[in-house]
Amino acid sequence: QGPVSFRVASSGSGKRRLGRPNAIFAAASEESVAEEGTRAPRSAARREAAARYRAQGNGLAERGEFARALTAFDAAIASEPSAVLFELRAQTLLALDRDFEATLAAEAATRLEPNWSEAHLTLARARLNLGEVAAASDSFARAAHLDPTNADARQELDSCDDLRRRLDDAADAEMRRAGRVDDPQAAEVLRCKAALRRVALPTPRATYAVSTAAGEARQGDG
Repeated sequence: QGPVSFRVASSGSGKRRLGRPNAIFAAASEESVAEEGTRAPRSAARREAAARYRAQGNGLAERGEFARALTAFDAAIASEPSAVLFELRAQTLLALDRDFEATLAAEAATRLEPNWSEAHLTLARARLNLGEVAAASDSFARAAHLDPTNADARQELDSCDDLRRRLDDAADAEMRRAGRVDDPQAAEVLRCKAALRRVALPTPRATYAVSTAAGEARQGDG
């Protein structure tokens, strides 16, 4: 069985959260990703410790005990770091709404296994939760490219690109507003806001924030 990732869902607050399908932390097979190759082999005792802590983390996460699961995954990483463990850590941090730390953990997973689609997918979700739409789109695209059969990656890439287009529309409207403002300083502020909207959301609450930004821009454009 390959690694199982969270599914992105939208919460009532507008922030993209993570659903919990059954056995979401079911043991991810190490054989599902490429061998790390150049890393020196660990002792059998450390490998066994990592496997034991990982199994504990899986069980705790399945029960929704994410803080304790994080402690277990951290212990596993301390014993024998791997892309799978960092990706599991990232998932757990996302469940705890610790999106920046989740991004760092997912980045570590992609550094260890650059061609592992699931790691890039988890990174994309973490970046989107941070409001980094352009970076998230790149990660979704990478995940979809590495595994063309991954329907979740393709669907979420399409949704992210739609979000990105709406941000571009809002930014274009902001630029038009800037062109009609007489005060040079105010116009420069609007141009800076437009540039930022092309790459990132003003808040990490993705769905709500982009609709608000687009609505404000349309009103100002009218």
